[in-house]
Amino acid sequence: MTEKPLKILQIAGEIYPYSKTGGLGFVTADISYNLANAGHDVTVFTPLYGSVWKIIKKQNVETVLTDISIKIDDSTTITCSCLKYERHNGSRKPITFYFINHYDFFGRYSRNLYSSADMHKRFYFFSKAVAVIIRELNLKFDIVHAHDWMTGLFPRILKEELSMKNKAPRTVLTIHNLAFQGSSFINEHRFDKKYQRPPAAYLPKYWDDRKWDRVNFLKQGIKSADMITTVSSTYAQEIVTPQFGEGLSNFLFKRKPIYGIVNGIDYKKFNPATSKVVKEKFNTVNFTDKKRKNKQYLIKTLKLPKNFINLPFVITTHRLSYQKGFDLIIDNFKKMMKMNMVMVIVGEGDKRYMEKFHELNKKYKNFVFVTPFSDIAEERVMAAGDILLCPSVYEPCGTSQMRCMRYGVVPVARQTGGLADTIYDYDKKRNLGTGFLFENFDKVELFETLKKALKYYQDKRIWKGLVLRCMNQSFSWEKSIEEYTFLYRKLLKKKSKKK
Repeated sequence: MTEKPLKILQIAGEIYPYSKTGGLGFVTADISYNLANAGHDVTVFTPLYGSVWKIIKKQNVETVLTDISIKIDDSTTITCSCLKYERHNGSRKPITFYFINHYDFFGRYSRNLYSSADMHKRFYFFSKAVAVIIRELNLKFDIVHAHDWMTGLFPRILKEELSMKNKAPRTVLTIHNLAFQGSSFINEHRFDKKYQRPPAAYLPKYWDDRKWDRVNFLKQGIKSADMITTVSSTYAQEIVTPQFGEGLSNFLFKRKPIYGIVNGIDYKKFNPATSKVVKEKFNTVNFTDKKRKNKQYLIKTLKLPKNFINLPFVITTHRLSYQKGFDLIIDNFKKMMKMNMVMVIVGEGDKRYMEKFHELNKKYKNFVFVTPFSDIAEERVMAAGDILLCPSVYEPCGTSQMRCMRYGVVPVARQTGGLADTIYDYDKKRNLGTGFLFENFDKVELFETLKKALKYYQDKRIWKGLVLRCMNQSFSWEKSIEEYTFLYRKLLKKKSKKK
């Protein structure tokens, strides 16, 4: 007997191609499109950023509500409008998008979506507006799937707006990165042992900036959602411990089981055999020659010496942040530059890393810093790259290693979170593995592991096997979507039993 398709709402602070600051935008899009492709009815609520207008302005967009009054607190009401758009993405069913339109909160942002001083109030307003619009349009869902801290307040707000808890759909909250909790105060002090958390409070008065800066959106979501998931099985185990729990391990432990479902990548979008931007398309049969030609093209594009063609290209394509382990790279930089290799970093992010890599770019001829980040630059560097550095402090899942492996780039990574779940350490005796892992966040361990990888790079037979196994890995969304669907139905069965 075929089970009935589910009515699923995805609520996200960003979703590709309309908005993206990192991997989250790709993941929310992939989950939505693949659920639709599996036959479910999928609706997405997301802010109408300035970047969205550039994409949908020529499309058949409908304004479904104007001047909606959103009561924020006893003294504050803010109005917005809501646009509706149906997107056909080659899936079995179209996805219905609802964009929350408020220029000051969303429309004036196109790139740095979370950098404003009033960020917390903006996303409280977003959650509140979505809940009100669901009620006004009488939209019905089986499951509401909220993503990360930006939507952490939504499960509770939705139940409040629908008056009675048993009228609300079941809610799932996915933690994509526990370090970001929707409180600047907490983020600034999370490495300070003397830091004491402020007294817990649900929501302050809307205009009280000082108190809003201390509201922990993610904590509220963990307490209110019906089910908690995260983006890899190892990370699900890690975050209930004090070491990785970012101050919330006790709350997460009480919510066990935390379900870990590994992210996937879009195999149509990331495919070196069909790419429109890679100079020489390649596959598992001809990658040796074609990747070399792509390296020649990259050398020409980056204006590097032609004799660099015979050197291994070590790359990173991560967001520039502390989490990604760039401190270890910087601490080893002088020694790395003396090795027989070329390093290319593609990215943008924290100011201190941006300034440092600009400085190092001028100093070393075998280092190139490519910024700002672009999908085209990333794909061309992956097509030419040999080794990917992933020395993360922690890694909920990570998709950079999956994309790079798809393009035949062998990862050197710290054995944590999703990196541990997607990379298999090379075993010379059995000639198995897809990369090189090190255990501790330590500059010596990173350097020695990279040195080992460069040594094996010189053995063409071993390296060819590593690249081939990387390219043959399957990180498609099919299995993950089956797991999400199973959890959705499990929640609904719990709800029906309670009735």
